[in-house]
Amino acid sequence: MRNSHLTTLHILLVLTFISAGFNLMGYGMTALMLPTLQQVYADNPGLVPEQMQTYMDMYLAMPRLFFAVTALLYALELAGGILMWRLRQSGFHAYTLARLLL
Repeated sequence: MRNSHLTTLHILLVLTFISAGFNLMGYGMTALMLPTLQQVYADNPGLVPEQMQTYMDMYLAMPRLFFAVTALLYALELAGGILMWRLRQSGFHAYTLARLLL
């Protein structure tokens, strides 16, 4: 692979690491803390602006499994990115599978 292609690949993979990493943390923490978030939201009705209450109701009504599976798919995407960084073809397949399922 030419050097310019490797540079482009590395730039895209750094962006993948940032995106998948933040999403993995966000969805993972939500999966772990969903009951607490639901309780805090129920106990403090004015916590969320009125324009966002419908969105927040839908978000907190999602099953915990949704957040856990989504976090796992972001972990697969991150693993695929790491493998692609190491120029492993299996990384592309893992990344693509995760993106398709997401």
